[in-house]
Amino acid sequence: MPAARYPEIADTLREKILKGEYRRGDRLPSEAKLAALLHTTTPTLRHALHVLQAEGLVHKRHGSGNYVALPLPRIPYSSDRRLWEEHPASEAKLRIVSEVNKVEACSELASLMNIAPGTQLTEYRYLSLEEKIPYSLVRLYVRQSMAKTLGMVKMPQPSPWGDDVAQLYAAYGFTIASTVERVVARPPTTEEGKALQIHVTLPVLAIQRVSTNPSGTVVEVANLTFRGDRGEAVYTTRPQEVDNAHYFIP
Repeated sequence: MPAARYPEIADTLREKILKGEYRRGDRLPSEAKLAALLHTTTPTLRHALHVLQAEGLVHKRHGSGNYVALPLPRIPYSSDRRLWEEHPASEAKLRIVSEVNKVEACSELASLMNIAPGTQLTEYRYLSLEEKIPYSLVRLYVRQSMAKTLGMVKMPQPSPWGDDVAQLYAAYGFTIASTVERVVARPPTTEEGKALQIHVTLPVLAIQRVSTNPSGTVVEVANLTFRGDRGEAVYTTRPQEVDNAHYFIP
């Protein structure tokens, strides 16, 4: 059985893009035409395009085609928000589309929040875009009673991480005692693939953030999903945080 040719096709297309034969913003020929030009099959070409999409060299617009999108700078997600403040250019180009929905707790949310499945929650949803390319999808869940209290004042400027909700907590004197973040790389769900405009075979960076109050009650669950070619997670440990750490040296 012959070896798959899609890496070779991806190499050829990558070289054409980097040499400027296809320039940023150009629409590539249709998949059928491009396959004929490269003397390959359409399925093989699609595999090659998926490779280039994962690298950030090609962006697929549903219903329109494939476009050259030379890698844009990665935008960091960090628990140290000062890192975000160091990237004003990225902040200026981000456009955030937000909405608020009423949803029922799925089994996972119910388990995390120690509530019954089907309990009504408020979902804050944020889709961040840069140069028309989706960057991240954030879905943040709080109890409706808390959302009702928070809704009594105007929401701050939307944040790509959902930090505006945390700002409201502080304004009302609600205390977040701890936050646990779990980071995984995985394929996107159908909803995430559609929102982020990526194929379901391309990886995403997924972060689940669970925040509790001093009594141990979970007050917020946030699911953050980043395109693999656009985002990165950066965590900083400061010296005072490891003063009491113990190390084993073999």
